[in-house]
Amino acid sequence: MIDTCQSLLPGWQDAVTARPSAEHTGGPAAGLAAFLVVGLPAGAWVDRWLKRRTMITADLARMAAMAAVPLLWWAGDLQIWHLYMISAVVGVATVFFDVSYQSFVPLLVAPGKVGEANSKLEVTAQLARIG
Repeated sequence: MIDTCQSLLPGWQDAVTARPSAEHTGGPAAGLAAFLVVGLPAGAWVDRWLKRRTMITADLARMAAMAAVPLLWWAGDLQIWHLYMISAVVGVATVFFDVSYQSFVPLLVAPGKVGEANSKLEVTAQLARIG
């Protein structure tokens, strides 16, 4: 049985036992570190700012950062540190966007409906992530 599986899926052991290198995990780590570093101050700042403007600015920052990847590649200048920096910028902008959109709900609905609105917002967000 094992011989049959090995013949059908050559290299499966390499795929299962492979460990990602630091070079491959640094990009996502840079984006997630933004939540740890900027998360609390972002909440305080967003409470003082216009939330809609903050969301639009965060989306524009994410768009510009992501557009830099194909432009740098096309110019032949794309390097790994560019990807780390872009990941960090996208991560920080995502923190500000997420804090803003979660803080925007109480401004849109009646005080008694905030819980229901938040639950619908989260269900929609999770379904969008699925596919």
